[in-house]
Formats: sequence, C-alpha cells, structure tokens
Amino acid sequence: MTVADALLAANVNINRLYGKPGLAIYVNVNGQDIFVPGEHGSPTEIFVNGEKGTIKNPIQNGDIIELIEGKNGDPAHATIQEIMELDEKRTVFINGEAYTVEPTILLNEQPAKIQDSLQDGDMLVIDSAKNIEQLLHHTGLHNLLNLLNPFSVSIDGKVIQLQEYNHEILLNDQPATLYSLITDGDHIRFQAKNKPTVRSIAEHLNLLYENRISITFQGQQLELSNPYYDILVNGQTVDSSSEIQNKDYLQFLPRETSNWVYSDVFRFSDWQLPPDFKGTFEILRNGELSQFDAAIFGGDVLEIHLIPTAAKL
Repeated sequence: MTVADALLAANVNINRLYGKPGLAIYVNVNGQDIFVPGEHGSPTEIFVNGEKGTIKNPIQNGDIIELIEGKNGDPAHATIQEIMELDEKRTVFINGEAYTVEPTILLNEQPAKIQDSLQDGDMLVIDSAKNIEQLLHHTGLHNLLNLLNPFSVSIDGKVIQLQEYNHEILLNDQPATLYSLITDGDHIRFQAKNKPTVRSIAEHLNLLYENRISITFQGQQLELSNPYYDILVNGQTVDSSSEIQNKDYLQFLPRETSNWVYSDVFRFSDWQLPPDFKGTFEILRNGELSQFDAAIFGGDVLEIHLIPTAAKL
C-alpha cells in the first residue's frame, strides 16, 4: 500500500496536492488578444512519520501521513516591455540625417511607458516602427513614400511607365524594400536609379528625335544635328538635355524639316575667312566643285579652298 492509496481511501481531493495556478489576464495589442498566464501553484508537501516523501511511498499500519498544502500561484503580472520586447530608443539615419525613434504607446487611450504594468482587459496600441515604411510614418517623412511611386510620364496624352527611373531604397548600402526591418544605427537612403532627360525618354520610346549626320569640314570632324520636334514639358519649351520629373506631361510637336545643305555647316563650325585674305575660293565637296545650297550627306568631306589674288608688282 502507498501514500496515494491511503489518500484515496480517506477521500482526500487530488486537487489538494497542488496549489491552484494564478489568474491569467488577457491584453489586446493592436487588435490582437494576448494571453498572459498566472504563476503555477506550488505542490503539496507530504511527510510520512515526519520524513518527507511522495505519494509513491509505501506505508504500513500505524504510519502517520501529514500534508502541508501547496500555495496558490500569484495572478499574472507583466509589463508592456515583457510582452512586446520593445527597444526604448533607436537612432536611424535617413538620407544622412539622424532621427531618434521611440515606440509610441497608448494604454487604454492614454500615453504609457514600456515599464508600465498591465491589467486584465487592457487595450494597447503600439507604434514601434519596426520596418522602413513604419519608420517613415513615425517620423512624418511621408513625402519619401511618394518618391517610390512608379515613374511615369504622359506623352501626347498617353501615360507611360518607365521603371528604370524609379527610386530605390538602400539600407546600409544594400537594396531594400519598405518592409525591411530596421535596427539601431541603420542608414537608409532613397535615390533615383537614373535621372531621365528628354533625349533619354525619346530613345526609350525609339523616337528618332534628331536628324544627325557627321561630316568633315576644313579637316575637322563635325556633328550636325537638327531636331525633328519642338518639345514642351508641362507647357514650357525645353531642349533635349532637360531633366524630366515624375508625372511630367510631354508633347512632341513635329517641325518642318529639310535636307542638309552645304551652308548649314557654318552653324556648327567656328571657321571664318582670314580677315586679311584677298582672293577667291572654291567650294569643294568630296574633292569636287560644289555650291552653298547643294545637298550634303553623312560622311562628306567639305572644304573651302582659298585662292589668293596674285600680288601686283
């Protein structure tokens, strides 16, 4: 026979062998219920003839069994810090500027600290800025979120997205997303992959923007260019090197164009007749006589051959 048999024969409630667990509490955190258990009760101590034992101890006729009941567990106790593991303060650098980030805590709609204790039924709302998107909201830098919108322009009324000009996020110089987690000392940068111009967008659209040829004039290599379009950005006339911003409205207005002629070369060359030159000249194209209104083409070799007037004796 054992102690357990004797307790059953004496109708001792088995629950008396263990202290009751402490009361649990429920806390709602950002809309999610969290269960915090109470402490476990301590077990009942068993003594047989004054010596500590267990319910498995064998007993004999006349033995004395004594029970010292265990204590009930304490009710659940937790602080905000213990259930959320919040960082008290972090310093994060955004585009080179330091920002101190602390969790914003509302306990039952009142400002609270991470050391505050919780009670059953408490309502917690916590903004701890764990990722980059939450950080931007926390610091009020909503304008940086706008930079991440897909880069697009409207060309003659048609919206075109150009992903190669999107901004990107770098976290400690590594590509990141809005959902990348942040830690103390992190460096975050928002930068454009490329800066688009009118010319680069025209090239992206396979739009032949300019009539361009290369020729040689007076031994110098020249590139002649003439746009096929007048370009307006948001109603303002611009040139091909102008930078384009997200959501700009572009218009390509066709120009009247003509073929290249010999006289066009003087718009791209600094060559002039020597001021003290006296005589005549020949207009040559690829070694043959030509004239200023004659058509020219890429690869042509143009030359003004000076013929000085013979000095009089």
